[in-house]
Amino acid sequence: MNETPPHAEPLREIQGYAGAGRIVYSRHARQRMYERGALEADIVCVLVGATSCEAQPPDRWKVSGEDRDGDPLVVILVIENGVIVVTLF
Repeated sequence: MNETPPHAEPLREIQGYAGAGRIVYSRHARQRMYERGALEADIVCVLVGATSCEAQPPDRWKVSGEDRDGDPLVVILVIENGVIVVTLF
């Protein structure tokens, strides 16, 4: 029997929004991007190719993946008619 992995639906939703370019960045996320040298293309790469998605109550998601260089990157976001990136590390 094939079981759906936990959080598969939110992950598909996040990947769809990211693939459609429906991403907004908080001021804090922009600062963290600057500090890490991450570009919007890196965030899109992480979100579209995410390897895991975990709930972060009350309304956030922790999404893990790799940036364009293959480096691991974690993005904390909110799903709200698209994706709102809150922070990254």
